[in-house]
Amino acid sequence: MAKSKFFFLLCLVFLLITILAVLKPEFLVFKAEFLYLALFFILFSWSWKYFLFLALIFLSLWRVSCFSEAELQVKNNFVFEQTYHYQAQVLESNKRLADWQLIVEPNNLANFSGKILVFVPLYPEYQVNDILDITCKIFAPEKIITNGRSFSYDKYLAQNKIFAQCFRPQITKLNQTSNLSSFLKLRQYFWQNLNIYLREPASSLAKAMLLDDRGELTKEVKNDFARTGLSHLIAISGSHLVIIIWLVEALLFACGLSRNQIFYLIIFTLFFYLALIGWPASAGRSVLMASVALLGPFLGRKVLSINNLLLSVVILTWLNPYALLYDIGFQLSFLAVLGLLFYSHWWQKKLSFLPSYFQETLSITIAAQIFTWPLIVYNFQTFLAFVFII
Repeated sequence: MAKSKFFFLLCLVFLLITILAVLKPEFLVFKAEFLYLALFFILFSWSWKYFLFLALIFLSLWRVSCFSEAELQVKNNFVFEQTYHYQAQVLESNKRLADWQLIVEPNNLANFSGKILVFVPLYPEYQVNDILDITCKIFAPEKIITNGRSFSYDKYLAQNKIFAQCFRPQITKLNQTSNLSSFLKLRQYFWQNLNIYLREPASSLAKAMLLDDRGELTKEVKNDFARTGLSHLIAISGSHLVIIIWLVEALLFACGLSRNQIFYLIIFTLFFYLALIGWPASAGRSVLMASVALLGPFLGRKVLSINNLLLSVVILTWLNPYALLYDIGFQLSFLAVLGLLFYSHWWQKKLSFLPSYFQETLSITIAAQIFTWPLIVYNFQTFLAFVFII
């Protein structure tokens, strides 16, 4: 078997076992057996291929076990639906139309490790790094069932180490850390200026698309995007970053920079943008996958392949096993890059009658949209008419 095919199979095995372990946690008890089998094959049969397969299965089960350990400890040891008094530091603050969502990390809450999602009124406002004294009843996140469809809201939060929720708390601000990062100050500057110079709904829409802040979008605006099949555009996903990257590329090409210079400047821009919006995990995954997709064209080499893409997915899944099943941004990123890999050149040939810049831009956009639309239809229950027209 060729090395590339063997590598492909290894990646698939890791991803499939991870999915199985996340869906069926009872499967985790067999991780020791796979380790023993792997050691047997390497010690007595010298079959390194079997060893790699079995070792990879063990590593997948071990990683899921380590990642889910904190969640299981909280579920088994912490008593929910009780009123607690604790102190916590604000890690993130997200404004919505009717309230604020604070992600806090308690430092004196017995039998609890992780983060808590706290819902507070619009006023007074709390900022990142505030130290709060909180009294509230703590609840465990649960699955959400609407129209016969189930959404694993508990797992969605657990991928970010959020294991509890708190509503209408009594809060006293104890201290505020004034050492805000330069990026956070810059983000607040842009946020305030969008409020000043744009009217609603343009202001909240710009915050969602540029700063990854969707809290102020009205239900009507969200429904409008859902009906037109464009809900993914108000979230930082793979298809979103594809558009941003190619717009930046066009600007830099117009400035007369070389291909290599453009590549390094775009990578710098992407990481600067990540820091600006607060390093959200979903955007980080999108940047990694988009970078893999664009590495070859910018360096003038054919380095992009399904193995490169699978390797990036394996790395991201290792960092967060829950993301593969419960993070739609992760899934959209993967499908968008998959579309670039298999479909962008075909569309570029079909659009050969257009100027070269429009060929590249449209082929990239159409390929990404076509590969992501089935997932968009499934999650947002809307059809993209332009896909069928194409």
